[in-house]
This record gives sequence, C-alpha cells and structure tokens, in this order.
Amino acid sequence: MSTAPLKQIVTVLNPEGLHLRPADLLVRTANQFSSSILIGKNAEMVDCKSILSLITLGADQGTELKIEAEGADAAEALQCITALFESGFAAGNEPCNETGGDQPAGEGAGEGTHNQGNGTAQGQTF
Repeated sequence: MSTAPLKQIVTVLNPEGLHLRPADLLVRTANQFSSSILIGKNAEMVDCKSILSLITLGADQGTELKIEAEGADAAEALQCITALFESGFAAGNEPCNETGGDQPAGEGAGEGTHNQGNGTAQGQTF
C-alpha cells in the first residue's frame, strides 16, 4: 500500500538565494534519508538530492518552494529540510546531524585520516 507524499511550502530567506553553499547543505541533509524528496516551484519539481537540479531552480530570496517527501523517514526528512530553510541556512544551525550521533556535523572531521580532500565540502572528498 502506497501512502501519499508529505508536503510542505518553504520560503528562501537567505539574501543570496539557493546558491551553491546552501544547495550543498540541502543535498547533504536530504541524502541522510532514504525517502524520495522532491523540491520545486510552480510545476517544476526536481530531486532534492541533486545539487545540479537544485541550482536549475534559480530560487532567489523570497521564492516559495514546495517540498514533497515520500518514504519510511519522510516526516523526519521534511522536518529537517524545513528547519534548514527556516534558519536561512545559517552556519552552525544545521538541523540534522550528519554523523548520526551526538557529535555535531563537522566536529572531528578528518581526525585519524590522511585524505584531506580539496575543501569543497567538509567531510567529503571530491
């Protein structure tokens, strides 16, 4: 039995809009969940787990976006992503912990490893 996707409307609050840094944070947050997560405006819905798709939305400050999440952890995913928008993607206000534990995301990143990456995104090497 399939359930209907959960839906939420959010507004882009940060002055720069949904540019690369907040889009990266949004993708990393969305990828913590197994649910299918779509985001868009008007009839254009894209995969929230794809940074290139997010950038094509051209979401400036004040843009209203619809989020749809469907799957086992859809409610939690929607809550975390909504909180991210409500914080204006402010540094240090990430609503969901990427590490899955009590340690804030990014704390201790790289400890005991030799792969430093290129600094594109903390904790990820490209």
